[in-house]
Amino acid sequence: MKIEDIENASEANLRKQLQECYARVDSLDELAGTTQLYKARFLIDELERRKNDKVSRRDFWLEIAIIILISIEIGFSYVAFKEAPQQLRALNATKDALIDVQQSSATTAATLSVLQQTMQMMNSAVQRQAGLLSEVSVAITYDVGQKRIIISDTGNADLTLWGDKISDQLPTMNAEPFVIPHGGFYYLLAESFYKEVSTKLVKGSETRIPFEIYLKNDTGQKYVVRSKFFCKWDGDVLQVNTQTTAISKSNWTGVTCIAPR
Repeated sequence: MKIEDIENASEANLRKQLQECYARVDSLDELAGTTQLYKARFLIDELERRKNDKVSRRDFWLEIAIIILISIEIGFSYVAFKEAPQQLRALNATKDALIDVQQSSATTAATLSVLQQTMQMMNSAVQRQAGLLSEVSVAITYDVGQKRIIISDTGNADLTLWGDKISDQLPTMNAEPFVIPHGGFYYLLAESFYKEVSTKLVKGSETRIPFEIYLKNDTGQKYVVRSKFFCKWDGDVLQVNTQTTAISKSNWTGVTCIAPR
């Protein structure tokens, strides 16, 4: 795919290609699968760039609005300053001068109120953007050839892996977390899991096994990612596919677990 094709593609088309990348990962070898993951990373960056462009344009016009409001206020102040001596000399009345000051103050207060609302809007936009940069996005796959679980960080924040849980077993927590940089991956050896399922699962049948991992993002927020392993015999080969079912904030500190790794 050429750069021009990426730039001219719609967001819907990019998302469709992204889903196709992840769908092909399970059916490819490790090298080809990694290539698909890097392609997916490139598509995610393009979608994020477009989103950031929209936010930048919105913020630019907000800044222009603030500059215009400030310019109007300066203009009002300048006009009031130029006309005040003439009004004082013409009217020669303290009452009228006080009324003029009161009106000028009301204009200033109204302008400040508008500026305050604009600043609140900008602050909310910045907070939303910061939240997007720390948003957790994870892809979990099972490599049948290598007998390992691959955890890919497809979001914009670096993650730390603190533990995992398979089926109804107690969670296994790490003595020290494993760092997963955004755009990178980490794998867990799972040969014993594959062997156990191969032994217990009758050929010709299938089963679903829940799996979850415990993460923190770069701000220290705790997350639980829940997924399922779909195990099914394909002739004499046990195939294992995965599906992520939920990514949620959860305070998993203090969960009952087996001895740390």
